[in-house]
Amino acid sequence: MKERFGFGSAYLVFRNAEPVAAFKANTRNKIIDVKDYEGSEKAWRIVKEFAWEHQMPLQTDLRIGGKKLQ
Repeated sequence: MKERFGFGSAYLVFRNAEPVAAFKANTRNKIIDVKDYEGSEKAWRIVKEFAWEHQMPLQTDLRIGGKKLQ
């Protein structure tokens, strides 16, 4: 994971059993507050779907290519 995403420990995002992204986040009070993210916008959609399925609001101030993640 460290070689691919640059994180020693983080949450991993998988697509078809292949890790496609990683992120660091705080998960307090049923909120996922993403602090750092390494991956594509397509992989970010998987993170959003996970948060929605688990009824945990997603918060972040991160950007990919100048575009704010939402």
